Amino acid sequence: MSSIAFEGINTLFANLVDSKGVSKTGIVAADFPGERLIDSIIECNDYLIDANEVGRYKIYLVNSPQMVLDNNMKTDGRTSLWQWNGQEQQQWDLVYEKAKGAYQIVNVIDGKVLTWDDSNGSKRVVTVENKRADNQYWKIEDRKTLGYLIRSNKDTNLMLKYDGNATNGALLSVGFMDLNRSFFQLVQI
Repeated sequence: MSSIAFEGINTLFANLVDSKGVSKTGIVAADFPGERLIDSIIECNDYLIDANEVGRYKIYLVNSPQMVLDNNMKTDGRTSLWQWNGQEQQQWDLVYEKAKGAYQIVNVIDGKVLTWDDSNGSKRVVTVENKRADNQYWKIEDRKTLGYLIRSNKDTNLMLKYDGNATNGALLSVGFMDLNRSFFQLVQI
């Protein structure tokens, strides 16, 4: 009983959330919510994959598993889809940067990073030299049975998706979530 009187809702509820006794939660109203309580609630609801998920991956479409992200040299730096053949241009290293809370997706064949080319209002996705700009970082959300959403760190309302049909050479862009074109799987290789 004394712990209630001396600790208050911030400590008690943060302890409950931190103990993993709650899977999802929120706050309707709170007088002076503490930093620990706010951080605990955000972490509880966080879909982002763990920073320990670094490594080499193939990134493929949920609705067309043979189609993967490909650093196709024939598309002027544009990243496209291509049928999996195991080549290095289809392999990507996930590199987590704690300061940004996001990943860079680095192509194995040339070390260039997946980048939203945001110049002049463009939504194109390309691979270019690493400048550590916000448009070169991605937040990767595990949506369980749906797959992964790969959100731009520069504008988290925009996510990686493909244009047109899931065929060889289909180009990638960023845009609002599309249930048919925005979900990917990551398989460590």
